[in-house]
Amino acid sequence: MSHAKPSMRPATAGRLFIVFSLAFMAAAAWAHGGDSESEGTVRPVLNPLPPALADIRVQLRRTLAPQLLVRNDGDRLLTVYDASERAFLRIGAGKVQADLGAAAFHRSTTLMAPGAIGADTSQAPNWRVVEPTPNWGWFDLRLRTDSVEVPDSVRGHGERAQLGPWSIPVAFGDSRSTISGHFEYVPTPGGIPEARVTDTGVLPASTLVRWYAP
Repeated sequence: MSHAKPSMRPATAGRLFIVFSLAFMAAAAWAHGGDSESEGTVRPVLNPLPPALADIRVQLRRTLAPQLLVRNDGDRLLTVYDASERAFLRIGAGKVQADLGAAAFHRSTTLMAPGAIGADTSQAPNWRVVEPTPNWGWFDLRLRTDSVEVPDSVRGHGERAQLGPWSIPVAFGDSRSTISGHFEYVPTPGGIPEARVTDTGVLPASTLVRWYAP
């Protein structure tokens, strides 16, 4: 089973995701990383999952911002921890539970700039069911790219390059593990892009295919 299978049905991000996505679409600019689009971009890449997490499905999508999507159809809970090792999500057993007292949960459901919800604003644990299916998507701040440094030597080389790692501690049942990856620098392609039709499948002989530039 591929852990980041492109044809996998996206995990439900929950109702909060929809609300905050619409409210903060303007914040999408920070998803690109780097100093400017003309100098290339930095993006997070998901590493293969460790064997301990083989029973769950994980995707990393670049939507308005880097977003982790998880589906866990089993009875063992996948618990997600913040940077201080406080659990803020439990996915599995047919639902998603969130600790509404954890600042990390609220920071992961919005595209607001860092600092709008402080990391030190957590309160007493307050676990509630936030999704009646075992699917969830969240904007984990550990996937942010705007603070990832790209050395001048990497930019000047003009090729893809692997930068530093990222990791998110989790527990699957009683076993501790991590969802991890790395940041990748992608240079801006040179030249002028040209669209070509390479495969149309089986079409009638009278079919005419045209492409119009906007």
